[in-house]
Amino acid sequence: MVNIRNKRNRFVVFLGLLFMASLWFSTGDGMTENTAINNRLVQSIQELVRAYPRLDRDERITQLELWLRRWVITERYCRSMIGNYWFTLIANRRRALVKAVAHGLAMDVATWWEKEFPNASPEIEVNLAKPHLIVVQVHQGERTWEVQVRLDDSGGVRDIVTDHFSIARHHEHYAMKMMKRYPFSFVRSVLAHDDKVIVEDFEQTPPGHFPYGWHWLPRDNNKEKLYTVVEEDGNRYLKARDRGASVIIGKRFRWNVHEYPYLSWRWRVHALPPGGDERYTETNDSAAGVYVTFSRNFLGIPKSIKYVWSTTLPVGTTSRRKGIGRPWVIVARSGKPDRDGWYTEIFNVLEAYRKIFGQDPPRDALAIGVLTDANSTRSYAEADYDDFILYRKANASSGILKIVPAGK
Repeated sequence: MVNIRNKRNRFVVFLGLLFMASLWFSTGDGMTENTAINNRLVQSIQELVRAYPRLDRDERITQLELWLRRWVITERYCRSMIGNYWFTLIANRRRALVKAVAHGLAMDVATWWEKEFPNASPEIEVNLAKPHLIVVQVHQGERTWEVQVRLDDSGGVRDIVTDHFSIARHHEHYAMKMMKRYPFSFVRSVLAHDDKVIVEDFEQTPPGHFPYGWHWLPRDNNKEKLYTVVEEDGNRYLKARDRGASVIIGKRFRWNVHEYPYLSWRWRVHALPPGGDERYTETNDSAAGVYVTFSRNFLGIPKSIKYVWSTTLPVGTTSRRKGIGRPWVIVARSGKPDRDGWYTEIFNVLEAYRKIFGQDPPRDALAIGVLTDANSTRSYAEADYDDFILYRKANASSGILKIVPAGK
């Protein structure tokens, strides 16, 4: 992904040059013969240019986004970017994709402009080489940029090309690769340069139902699965109860853990399994547990980290029971809560992997999971979960304070 993003930075520069070309449009010179074709485009650029110096950064991004959505990032463009995936998206996701691409590029253009020209305006030369081709040359000191802006019959921007590099073709390739690899919400957030990605908030599942998009292991097909979406004060969340079935449920959600290393969620407990101690098989129960699965081997055995709300172990305790496929357990919270209500957690799962395994994880994490269980202690456990969110940046650690020897 790094190489793709480096190339994509060239897209930023050329969209910035397109915006700078607006300074020439505003003079009214040189477009007499083609006014009929490009009049609406010219007018929109003139309006943007007149307003741009008076706007703050957020307002500039908003106006650039609106302009891009009108003239460049159209539905047709996004449909071309992701090919047949377009037909799998419902209407609101199609609109979200268009908005995400435009917003991300608007942020890039605004950032690039402020960096390159903080106090001075460049000299710009524009030539209409053909009815649908504008050649822009921008001079700033000894530096010169040249870009071809290709228009369609309606006067909209069809492509931006320099040094035989087509921005449209490259961006389509980039977006297609993303859609093939990642879930839509992650792609949308990356294209929009969002700092967070909502993995699950349970708002799409009707109350009283098992959460959409979640699954259990085949070995648990015949077990009681007491995971239900509940609504309270207008908010939906997952309620988990266990009377001894011990069923893990998970959601497949691939994401680049190096770009979004922070995982956050909310939880609260109502019943702790008495004597629960995750180090030993006979007491291996947790009121609440959140899994991150980083990889699976050729036999399907996962490599995972599990954050738990423990009954007895101190916060920061990290251990793993012996056995194939068992996760490393990190105690995120312990004992009876000191107040009623929700607790929000956020951890650097990339750092946790490095500390535990002594190496970098694969580029992508594969899934999250939850487990509320009381089978080992033959008791009862109950907890609620909500708002699983990924972040690019956060003030959070791995949660590991002490790694203890493996138990049985």
